[in-house]
Amino acid sequence: MNYKKLPLFFQHSIFQFTDNDFVEIIHQSSKLSFDGKTELQYKPIRFYPELNTIIENLKNIINVDDSFLHLESYISLDKNRPDPNELLLETPLLNLILEYMFSTDNINYISSCFGVLIHLSLADQKSESPLFSHEFFQFIRNFMNDKYPQILLLVLEVLNNLVLDQNFLEDQIMVFLENGIPDLLVQLCLSTNTPKMNYFSLQISSNICRNMTDNNYFEGLKAFKNFVPFAISLLKPNYSMTIAIELLSFLLFDRECCEYSLQYNVIEMLKNSLDYLSEDSISNTYISINSLIQIMNLSNEFVDSTLIQKTLTFIQNDDIQDTRPLFLFLYSLCDEHWKLLGSLEVPQFLIFCIMSAPLCVQKKAVLVLSHLIINFLPQIPHPSWYFEAISNVVEHIHGLSIRKTEQVLEDIIKINDSDHQLFMSCIQHFDFEGCLEDIKEKDLINEQILKYVDYLYNSTLG
Repeated sequence: MNYKKLPLFFQHSIFQFTDNDFVEIIHQSSKLSFDGKTELQYKPIRFYPELNTIIENLKNIINVDDSFLHLESYISLDKNRPDPNELLLETPLLNLILEYMFSTDNINYISSCFGVLIHLSLADQKSESPLFSHEFFQFIRNFMNDKYPQILLLVLEVLNNLVLDQNFLEDQIMVFLENGIPDLLVQLCLSTNTPKMNYFSLQISSNICRNMTDNNYFEGLKAFKNFVPFAISLLKPNYSMTIAIELLSFLLFDRECCEYSLQYNVIEMLKNSLDYLSEDSISNTYISINSLIQIMNLSNEFVDSTLIQKTLTFIQNDDIQDTRPLFLFLYSLCDEHWKLLGSLEVPQFLIFCIMSAPLCVQKKAVLVLSHLIINFLPQIPHPSWYFEAISNVVEHIHGLSIRKTEQVLEDIIKINDSDHQLFMSCIQHFDFEGCLEDIKEKDLINEQILKYVDYLYNSTLG
C-alpha cells in the first residue's frame, strides 16, 4: 500500500494554521547528514524485518517507549540506514508520527517524532511527496514557538535536509514562498540570536535562493529581502560569516535587495570581509561586489588600489577554486578605470596568467586583457606591454568558449581596424592562419564568429 495522504486530522476545522514551508535535496543515492560531514548510505527496508513489528506497535500504541528506542537505533546508524524513500512512501510511518505529535504534549515523544521526521526528510523529494504539502509545513510550524524552544533546531534540521536538493522546480519554490518561510526564518534569527540557530536559518535560506537562481526565478529573491541587513551585520569574524556572504551573494542579484543593502554600509563591509573570509568564500564576496557594480552602477565605489591588488593576489591563490567573479570584477573596471589598472600593472599580470597559469585561469585572463587593450587604443605612444598583450590574446583565442571567442574577436577586429600595421606586426611570429582555422572548427560555432573570422582572414591574409 502506498501511504501518500496526510492524516484526516489535517482537515479538521479546529486547525487554523498560518504560514510555513520548505524545499528538497538529491545527492545521487545518498545524502549528507545535517553537519555536512557524513555521507549516508541506505538499504532497502526488507533488510530490517523488525521494522514491521515496530510500526505495528506504534499503530496499536503498544510498547511505545521501546518502539521509539528501537526505531531511533536504526535511523541513527552512520551507515546502512533504512531507506527513507521506502519508509516515506511504502509504510504508514509518517502518518503515525504526525498523529503522535498531534496527540501528546510529552516533549520526549515530540523529540523522538522529530528524529524520525529528520530521517524521512532525507528522502529524494518529489513533488508528490507528503512532506511537500502545505498541510505538513503548517503542522510543524506549530512547534516553532516559545512553547517548544528545544524543538526549534529539530524543525530546522528537517527543513535543512529538504532544501539541500538542487533539482528544485519553480512550483516547489512557490509553495515555499506562499507559506511565508523567509519571514519566519529571519524572525528566528532576530529573536533567538543563537549562533547555531542563525547558521541553519541562513543555510536554509541560502539553499532556497540557490535553487531560485538555478531556475532563473530571480523575482523570488526579494522574499528574503529582510535578511539583507542581518547578513551584512555578520560580515566580520563570527560563526556564521561564511554562510552569510553566500546568502548575500544570491540576494544581491535582485535590485530591491541591492538598494536596501546600501542603507547598511554594504560596500565597506564587503571590502573588509576579504581580510577574514576563508578561501572558499572569497568568490561569493566578489559576486556580491559585481552585482552592486552592474545593477547599481557603482564601479566608482570599488576603484580602490588595495582592493585591486588583493584581487590579483587572490587569483594566484590555488585554494580559490572559482576565479570567475574576480576576473569579472577586473573586467567591469576596464572601461572607466583603465588608467588605474595600467598604473597597477594589471595588464602585465594578465599576460603572466596567459603564459604560465592553469588553462582555466588563462582563458579568463585573455578575455579581460583583450577588453583592456581596447581602452588603451587611443593612447599614443602605446605602453611597453601593448605589443606583447595583443600577441598573447590573438595567439590564445582559439582555446576559448564560443561566447568568449565572439567577444574577443570583436576586440581583435577593433585593434586591427584601429592600427592595422601594428596588428600585422603582432601576428607575424605565430601561425595566425592556423589559429583562424582552429576557430572555424569549433563545435557549435555560430554565424557571427564565422563572419568575424572571414573578415580577419581577408584583412590580414587575403
